[in-house]
Amino acid sequence: MRRLYYAGEDVPENYREAVKNFLPAAEQGIPFSHFFLGMIYAGGGGGVQPDHIQAYKRLSLAAALHTSEEYRRDAISTRKILAKGMSSDKIAVAERLAQVWLKTFEKRKLPVN
Repeated sequence: MRRLYYAGEDVPENYREAVKNFLPAAEQGIPFSHFFLGMIYAGGGGGVQPDHIQAYKRLSLAAALHTSEEYRRDAISTRKILAKGMSSDKIAVAERLAQVWLKTFEKRKLPVN
């Protein structure tokens, strides 16, 4: 369902709806959701404004969480292309946001005794 709005499969392409569908899955740590959010925020369109900090953050999270080396490389290479148009300050902010997200996610995964 999440990818339907992203790719316009059987429904009109609608990035705003895609973001609504990808965000809950991303918060659960689903790497593909982070990747697609990164792609949406990188280019914008379809009712979503470009946000390179969020795009870089999401691509970083996709790379950190993905178990497939191929998909990890895709996220990293896409992030490198995005970084060429970003200031070092914006990259630092995005990296910090990704680290905070990862730390929070790891704490949520820990069992409570």
